[in-house]
Amino acid sequence: MYLFLYIFSLLGDSYYGLPIGKFRWFIDVYIGLFGEVWNSFIWILIFILMGICIRKYDLNNSLRHLKFIFFITYFLFIIEHFILRYLGIAQDNNTSIFLLALAPVIFMNVLNLEDKINSSFITRNSIILKNMSLNIYLVHPLIKFYIIKELNIDNSVTLFAIVLILSIVFSYMFYYIEMKIKFNLKKNV
Repeated sequence: MYLFLYIFSLLGDSYYGLPIGKFRWFIDVYIGLFGEVWNSFIWILIFILMGICIRKYDLNNSLRHLKFIFFITYFLFIIEHFILRYLGIAQDNNTSIFLLALAPVIFMNVLNLEDKINSSFITRNSIILKNMSLNIYLVHPLIKFYIIKELNIDNSVTLFAIVLILSIVFSYMFYYIEMKIKFNLKKNV
């Protein structure tokens, strides 16, 4: 089932040029009703399943040479995107076959890093990081929409950099304002 959902998300994004006929019409209707396929419930299910498997089978500790696996999957990920762009198949480059392999490898490498680094920074700032990540997730589509609409930027690297920086700045501002309000409410009580 998850494989079917992932293939559907690929056909609605990076492999958009492949479907024809009624299947293409179905994908267009889905995108028209629910927005991009890559930013929908399909991806939530896939990444939750990945996290469960990594945790349940302790994959980050049982797999060897994760850094080497990362470089290979990243290289294949880049090659796939160049081929899709060259052939003119991709509508966008948000999903790919090798992203499905690359994402869990990144997660496992980060989990292994956590054991090796001093986690006092993470412990001290966990509330800020948790809230900022939620704010970034919520605010980045609005920033991206505004930038595309008002500034008409077509370069995806420039768009990514601007959206990333503005999302971090705005999410920190929202967090700061939220903490100020909570502090003032506690002070007044």
